[in-house]
Amino acid sequence: MLNSHHPSQRHRRYLYNVLFMLTFSTIGDVYAKAPENLTLESAAQLTLSRHPQLQVFQWRSQALAGQRISADQSASYEVGLEAENVLGTGEYSGIDAVELTLALSSFIELGDKRLARTTVVDTSFAYVEAQKKAAALDLLGEVTQTFITTLSLQEKQKLAENAITLAQATYQQVNQRVRQGAASQADALRTKAALANARLNAAELASNYNSSKVILASYWGVNQPTFNSLSGDLFAFNAVEPFDTLYQRIETTPAIEVYANEQRVREAQWQLARSQSSSDIRWQIGVKRFEVSGDNALTLGFSMPLFAEQRNSGNVQAANAAINQAGAQKDAAYWLYEYGCLKPIQRGSSNLRR
Repeated sequence: MLNSHHPSQRHRRYLYNVLFMLTFSTIGDVYAKAPENLTLESAAQLTLSRHPQLQVFQWRSQALAGQRISADQSASYEVGLEAENVLGTGEYSGIDAVELTLALSSFIELGDKRLARTTVVDTSFAYVEAQKKAAALDLLGEVTQTFITTLSLQEKQKLAENAITLAQATYQQVNQRVRQGAASQADALRTKAALANARLNAAELASNYNSSKVILASYWGVNQPTFNSLSGDLFAFNAVEPFDTLYQRIETTPAIEVYANEQRVREAQWQLARSQSSSDIRWQIGVKRFEVSGDNALTLGFSMPLFAEQRNSGNVQAANAAINQAGAQKDAAYWLYEYGCLKPIQRGSSNLRR
């Protein structure tokens, strides 16, 4: 029998279909209302379109879009004005011997820093999308369990109403037999107690059912449910897919994709950290004005920081550790999905860097 903890294979397959729809389209209107006869599909669509936990990813993607614009910027230019021989003594007093230099400067990035910056942002987009899919799958699992629990309470309510009807009929028949002298007063009291117990059971189920409906509606931000009943079949069983097919789905599980994309982000950050080991060349070109002689001269300048690789070695080491950590977390996730089998999956996905 289907219960709230073990949804059928049909429901699991449905969750993956909804996630596929979520990736390529916007599901439902933000202000859509639940139908009077709520189905699992409608509950899932309302949750995906309105749950605050999923709305956060929209702003995270917009933030990354802004970071992408900044990361793709080329080297900036600077303009400067320098004055020499100002307010000195003797022949350099005042500004008669001033030398003015108007210069334009910038730098040449080496080590593919610009590409490394944009790669970090680009991989972050996939990472955020994987996090969104994983969060959506978790929410859909919770919604499905709550939906099945509520649906089972709805069916139990129908059985409880039938039990009340049967208890009432039994009570009436026993009373009639008591009046005829064919049954004792104790029999009437027992049937009356059974009727009261059936009514109490129905009242408890009704309370639990209404509470479960409120919990279900809270997934799309509604305090009072607008649907009257649920539509579904608790006894619809499909053939279980082969174990090998289910085993292969581990590769595409959103939780695993999160760690895989996180590892790609860490690798991109490692490349960015390595690019910082290459010193940039700063250049400057300008015009110098000699006030004493009235002559002008062109100025050129180049500079480069020394020992950049040594000074940046700590950042590279930290990036290495982040990659290894992400790989270990990914392997641990595979282990959790494989838990209960004879041995863990041999992925070797961490690719430890030395």
